[in-house]
Amino acid sequence: KAATLIALKRLAEAKKLLESLLRENAKRPVALLNLGSAHALTNNLPEALRRYDQALALENEGRWREAVTLHEQSLAQADTPAAHCHLGRCLMELGEHDQAERELQVVLRTSPDNLAARRALGDLYWRQLDLPRALEQFQTAASLAPGDGELVDTVRTIERDLAASGAAAAPEPVV
Repeated sequence: KAATLIALKRLAEAKKLLESLLRENAKRPVALLNLGSAHALTNNLPEALRRYDQALALENEGRWREAVTLHEQSLAQADTPAAHCHLGRCLMELGEHDQAERELQVVLRTSPDNLAARRALGDLYWRQLDLPRALEQFQTAASLAPGDGELVDTVRTIERDLAASGAAAAPEPVV
């Protein structure tokens, strides 16, 4: 019903309905997203962002399937690298690795220096035990954030694992 009210531009009614739903259950992902949309359509950007942050909190709670739904709906409204990164991470957590890789590659096609996407793709390849590809992503990430000790440690760990397995290490990325 709220989505219909939004589509009909009856935004005040939609916001009132969604706010009552959220009073009943403060973590209803679809209600959060729709309320964010209603606020955005009424040019109440701070409130839209607050609601979006609430939706991201579901991701932080490990509610991956709900978070995927929200991120997909979010991308339908605003195609942003951050939303693709979050969607990729959620899909990775659900074990949907091919889809996760596709989402992260979308980001890297338009923003090859996106640190979050590089890290996420490195994590994905590491989980899949594709150490050469993981190393390549983490080396690129480390070159984008030279002061990040965690990235440096990750690169060293993967290099050691590769050396121990006898596999050839990926070449240093050209920056």
